[in-house]
Amino acid sequence: MTDSTPPKNVNALPSIRLRVDRIHAVVRSIWRLLPGGVLLGLGYLIGFQIGSWSLFWERQSITFVAIGTFILILAMSGLSFVVSGIRWLLLAGWMRPVHVDIDETAIRASLGPFGSDTIHWSDVRCTVAEGFDADLLSQLDNDAFTPHIRDARSQRDVYAWIQSRTGVAPESLTGALRPHFESRLND
Repeated sequence: MTDSTPPKNVNALPSIRLRVDRIHAVVRSIWRLLPGGVLLGLGYLIGFQIGSWSLFWERQSITFVAIGTFILILAMSGLSFVVSGIRWLLLAGWMRPVHVDIDETAIRASLGPFGSDTIHWSDVRCTVAEGFDADLLSQLDNDAFTPHIRDARSQRDVYAWIQSRTGVAPESLTGALRPHFESRLND
């Protein structure tokens, strides 16, 4: 009698799912909402101190334009921080699963308000940091090096992008990416 199960590929790369740390997303949201609120509040207080804007325009039009431009810059900066903070807050409370999947063919991210993205391993350039020998990489622990993975299309640092979005500890992320990274180094 023969065994009908096909033999497992010993060299197959593992598929890993990294879930987004929602606490990390809340903290990133707070660190964006606080300066946004401060900038918006500062712009409001400066505008409130002016008093009569029409009288200010009549008496000191150049100063009016300068202060108005400054308040506008404060407001735009504050709004950009607030919008970014709201996106991170939405990520923390997103009802569907938010995660990054790493498999043999690609890195697939499903990040709620940040959208979805797929980075194929064929579009990625993997390098070892200067001073490391690629042949000795297998002897290093996950916390001893950081893989340099760059998307050739967008020139984005894939490692930093995944780490910032998911909040996964660097050594855990290195461990998840390591088999794929090492196989790309050998190509």
